[in-house]
Amino acid sequence: MVALSWNTREDKKISQVYIALDTETTGLRPETDGIIEIGAVKFTADGKVLDTWNSFVNPQMPVPAKITRLTGIKSSDVSTAPFLRD
Repeated sequence: MVALSWNTREDKKISQVYIALDTETTGLRPETDGIIEIGAVKFTADGKVLDTWNSFVNPQMPVPAKITRLTGIKSSDVSTAPFLRD
């Protein structure tokens, strides 16, 4: 997970806003495995969720059974998803 932050001005009060990113992959080897899902949550320092986003990604390979067991993501879920480069 990666957290990004910036300050926003609301009614002359500065509040901290963060974005946490999360990915799911077909394995742990970047040379041979691919990303199958990307998710993001935008939230304040006190934990209030402002927005969420997620997308499946087509890894151009089957999702291994062990990854489906771990994540619940199947090959059929990602087969029509956009490619990472899209």
